[in-house]
Amino acid sequence: MEEKKNNWGGVREGAGRPKLGVTSKMRSLRMTDDEYDMVRRILKEYRAGARTFTAEDDK
Repeated sequence: MEEKKNNWGGVREGAGRPKLGVTSKMRSLRMTDDEYDMVRRILKEYRAGARTFTAEDDK
């Protein structure tokens, strides 16, 4: 049997979704709704430039 060569399949330059640059990794945690709200608030502040947080911030 003769081997066929074709040009489909495999890796091609420029194919697929473009990279987004620096991205974050997906993580999974179990937490209460209150903990989730706290983490979202602190993360928002952290990304805005705040670098310190205290327990009193959560109340």
